[in-house]
Amino acid sequence: MSSKIPDHRHCPVCGKPIPPDQKYCSTKCEAIDMKRKREAEFVRKLMYIAVIAAALMMFVSILFR
Repeated sequence: MSSKIPDHRHCPVCGKPIPPDQKYCSTKCEAIDMKRKREAEFVRKLMYIAVIAAALMMFVSILFR
């Protein structure tokens, strides 16, 4: 059965089949994926800052009891 399906992969954004040497089906999908990655990186950094701030506040509150 696999001999009937041409070698391909799927676009990570829209899921359309694409040639195995391409990463996205269009520049639009590439831009959408890059935006998602930037947003995810921003949220990850924000979470790190929030955890560090919470730890510092706990440390300061224990220090000044």
